[in-house]
Amino acid sequence: MNGILVALAAFTVFSFTTGHAQDMPSCRTVRGAGASILQKCGDTLRSFSLVTSDMRGRIGSDVHGHRFYFACRLTPNNGLLEALRGRKSEEVNYSCRTEPSISGFFFDPTDWQSSRKDEQAILTTLANYPYNSGIISDRGASALKVNCAAFDTSVGDLPAKATCFGGSGMKMDAIVAIAADDRVGVILSFSQNDQSVEIFRDQVREILSRFVVERGTGDAALLRWIP
Repeated sequence: MNGILVALAAFTVFSFTTGHAQDMPSCRTVRGAGASILQKCGDTLRSFSLVTSDMRGRIGSDVHGHRFYFACRLTPNNGLLEALRGRKSEEVNYSCRTEPSISGFFFDPTDWQSSRKDEQAILTTLANYPYNSGIISDRGASALKVNCAAFDTSVGDLPAKATCFGGSGMKMDAIVAIAADDRVGVILSFSQNDQSVEIFRDQVREILSRFVVERGTGDAALLRWIP
């Protein structure tokens, strides 16, 4: 139920609707806040929140509320507590600069679920959301270059595929992971410069392993309490 309460506090409206098998009601995403969304599936509310066990930074969103980001992934071992006890702020920021920038957004998983889930499918999905991705330059998705084969991974309990991108169509080197089930899809992009593909890929694998999906359900009648 905690996930429901988080999502009920939001005011951003998401517009995608997911279709499912005949025994599953259609779901419509009605609210979002940070890395959380609230869906109405028939008479049921379902919440979905993406968190990490070691997150100490702020989860924010862009001015339109379409894309969320993790401002800084601070772990217990990188001096946060010491900083709060009097160390200079730049010492904290230095540890953040060693981590990739992480952003993401939720999307309708219908087309993705029926795709081959390979490099081209990831590229096609990004092209459908050029501004939300946060990594595509003005030249567009057509200028992206795949730097590694798509690999299996996961985001919490969601199966995922990821691949590496570079080239003149990029603002910086990036790895994009797409995770989805029949109800919800999430795209996470990790951006970093001056890192080999192999090291960057291993770093992203490790970060992805720390994500946890929190879900909640409730009666759709609760929507009456949302302004």
